[in-house]
Amino acid sequence: MRNLLMIGFASLLSRGFLIACSDDSSTVERSETEQEETQADESYGMPEKQETEEENHNDKEESETSLEEDTPQDQVDLNIGDSGLIETASDKFKIKLNNVELTKNIEGIQPVENFDQFLLTNVTIINEHTEKIVLEDVIDIFEVTVLLEGSGYQEASGLYDIELDGFSGDLTPGDSVTGDLLFQTVQSENHYLRVTEGLIAASGVKNQVVWSFTEDELDR
Repeated sequence: MRNLLMIGFASLLSRGFLIACSDDSSTVERSETEQEETQADESYGMPEKQETEEENHNDKEESETSLEEDTPQDQVDLNIGDSGLIETASDKFKIKLNNVELTKNIEGIQPVENFDQFLLTNVTIINEHTEKIVLEDVIDIFEVTVLLEGSGYQEASGLYDIELDGFSGDLTPGDSVTGDLLFQTVQSENHYLRVTEGLIAASGVKNQVVWSFTEDELDR
C-alpha cells in the first residue's frame, strides 16, 4: 500500500513538472513571437517614415528652386538704352534707361553745396506685375553713385522747383510710362544708376540692376 502511494505521488510530481515545463515553453515561444512581431512592425514603419522625410525634403528643394527661377537675376552690366527687370517685395516692373544728361544747372537752378552737377535721366517704366504699382514707390528705390563700393545719391526732384516730366499715380498691369528722374552728383569719369544698396540688404528689393556710363558719352 505504501509503495502504491509513493508511486502515485511520484506520478503527480512528474505531471506537475511536465505542465510547468510546457507553460514555460509556451511563455518563451509567445514572448519570442511578440518580439518578432514588434520588430516586424518597426521595420515596416521605418521605410515609410524615411520615404515621407525624403518626399518632404524633395518638395522643399523643388519649392526653393522654383522660387529662385521666378525671381529676376541681378543685372549689373547694363548701358544706356538697356532695360532691367526688377522685383520688390510687392511689385515687379521693367525699367528702360533711354537717355542721361549731365548739366550744371536746370532753369537757372544749381545743385546744393557738395554737389557739382545734376544728372538727369529719362526712363520708361513698364508694369510687369499682376496688380497696379505706385510710381512714386518705383522711383524711390534708385540712386546714382560714382563708386560701386560706396554710397549713392537719391532721386532729388522733390528738392527743387523744377518742371520735369515726373512720375505720379498708379500704373496698371502691362502699361508703361516715360518720364525724368533727377539726381545730384559729383564730377567723375564713371557714373552708375542702380537700386539702392540698403534695399537689397534689407530684402525690400530682390535683385540688383546697374547701368554704367561715362561722362564722355553723356549729353551736356
